[in-house]
Amino acid sequence: MKYCSKCGCELEDNVVNCPKCGNAVVSVQATASNQPAQTSAMGLLAFVLSIIGFMTAFLLIGIFLDIAAIILAIITLIKSKNKPIQKAFPITGLVIAVLSLVLMCLNCIKPLTVTIGNNETIIVTKEEYNKLTEEKTKVDNYQILEQAKNDITA
Repeated sequence: MKYCSKCGCELEDNVVNCPKCGNAVVSVQATASNQPAQTSAMGLLAFVLSIIGFMTAFLLIGIFLDIAAIILAIITLIKSKNKPIQKAFPITGLVIAVLSLVLMCLNCIKPLTVTIGNNETIIVTKEEYNKLTEEKTKVDNYQILEQAKNDITA
């Protein structure tokens, strides 16, 4: 339903002039902003690459897929300023790829673990512990090192 821009009277769709005030009814042409946004192939590709990169995060190729997904998503978002392009796929792909890279980095940070099979590490660690002064109170797993040292000398 349309309304008159001058008096607000309700108009039928095929009316040329307002029956109440006589104002000419102007038909509005569809503009580019009224057109539905299209799905971008690059945005969709960024989304797919980010999911594959997330699933292959334990492999080196996962890093490259996530970087490619980030680049494609950024390019798509820049292009969407000039064209009506759906932003859901590139934004989701960007979030997944960044999250994947962060999780990969966090997974790489692992504490040093002493294993009984590595004799040299145990000896060096024991020597470094003996060099400590007041920091020795902060070591809460010294008994594991001591047991490992006893196991290799036995």
